[in-house]
Amino acid sequence: MYASVMAEKRQKKYSDRELFSRYTKRLAPFKKNIFLVAMFILISTIAEILGPLIVGFTVDQLDFLTNQFILIIFLALSYILLSVIQWIMFFLRRREYGKFVPFFFRILKDGYL
Repeated sequence: MYASVMAEKRQKKYSDRELFSRYTKRLAPFKKNIFLVAMFILISTIAEILGPLIVGFTVDQLDFLTNQFILIIFLALSYILLSVIQWIMFFLRRREYGKFVPFFFRILKDGYL
């Protein structure tokens, strides 16, 4: 019963060039989705970098004796806005993944890759 599992089968060896060519052909219909995912990741990364900078600047402003209440409120609202942008980018990125990732899971399941 397990003879076929134990038997060594010769499988075709693929070169990196062949595999890369095959992947790019299968990704071609989804290039718009992949570009959007890359843009969402870029925007999210920028927002994640700016968050700690805003917090640090706000803490520095709190150390001064001058009362800059409006600036501190503006910085707090900016931080909240950046958090909302990060959430929106995560949502949009997941939505775009859903358009092409299941296609590749089907390919892997069916053994076409």
